[in-house]
Amino acid sequence: METGNVYDVIIIGAGPAGLTAGKVLASRNKKVLILEKNSIAGDKPCAGGLTLKDFKKIRVPDSVITKEFKSANLHLDGHCTKFEFNTPWIWTCDRKDIGKWQLEEAQKAGAIIEFNSEVVKIDKQSVFLRNGQRLFYKHLIGADGSNSIVRRFLGLKFEKVGAGMHYLVTDSKFDELEVFFDYKKFGPTYAWIFPRGEIASVGVGINPKFSKSDNVKVEFDNWCQERGIDVKKYKFESALINYDYQGVEFGNIFFSR
Repeated sequence: METGNVYDVIIIGAGPAGLTAGKVLASRNKKVLILEKNSIAGDKPCAGGLTLKDFKKIRVPDSVITKEFKSANLHLDGHCTKFEFNTPWIWTCDRKDIGKWQLEEAQKAGAIIEFNSEVVKIDKQSVFLRNGQRLFYKHLIGADGSNSIVRRFLGLKFEKVGAGMHYLVTDSKFDELEVFFDYKKFGPTYAWIFPRGEIASVGVGINPKFSKSDNVKVEFDNWCQERGIDVKKYKFESALINYDYQGVEFGNIFFSR
């Protein structure tokens, strides 16, 4: 075993959880390696909303914020209620900007980040990359999203899975943050309009177990058209979301769902 291939902590996934863990651990003099299968950090569909809790936990700088809100419109059963606050309470940003900033913070702390590094196999002491490389860990953190190889290695079930989908409306005229509840169309989830400067994320969360439609995508497209959004003009993105908490610590392996 080459000492250069041995790490105190290997983290799979360079999203918000993986980069935050990498920064914290590296700042405490741990030898940390973060492996990311994509070529950049933060390249994942995301509405881009941040709450006050997010600010306190990861201390997001103003430089990555695209818009701040002191109010939000809540739509339910054809009625709209406007919630207003004296100070900003929610902000929007581009997920890639957050990823770039967090990447820089983790690197400053001493974490090593390797992109285009897909883990294809795990055992009790090492991970194997698609390029054939084997790397050894004392501790392993899985922060690799819904289709997690760490989850599969731990034998955790994939039972409660939802999804989020959105369009990136690039010539947005939306100024206000809006949330829509429509049980008949989307079940017990919600749709949203999150302005991000000249772009707006217009999306919906879905849970297949409670969906009221055989084709939620068509239902969502129709909903967008009703609001004057020509869905043929804009980029569509979607991602799976797990909501089945099954624990965090499994011996020397830690899992962020």
